[in-house]
Amino acid sequence: SWDSPVDFYTDLLISGDQDSIYIFQTSNNILAAASIILLPNVPGGTAPLAQNIFWVSAGALTVSTGTHIEGIFLIATAAVFKTGSSLNGRVLAQTAVTLDTAVITAP
Repeated sequence: SWDSPVDFYTDLLISGDQDSIYIFQTSNNILAAASIILLPNVPGGTAPLAQNIFWVSAGALTVSTGTHIEGIFLIATAAVFKTGSSLNGRVLAQTAVTLDTAVITAP
């Protein structure tokens, strides 16, 4: 949980197994810029599942061009997916979800 914006500019590795549940909460915006959220398969195990990763923001979500993210995004204001961005998961926003040639796939 953070009281400030969450910005990531490099790849984010989320490790665990298919039973792991993650909840990331911020009181402000989430910015994913030129990055990829990775769910690696661990040797002899399984990778975390996108449907078990929750991102909660009292602000907005911006997913930059070419960025891939994973998880369920619960956004208080707007969610913007720029050209070439992608999501394996779901996004729910109270104001609007804007897709600019982005791809969203249900987990």
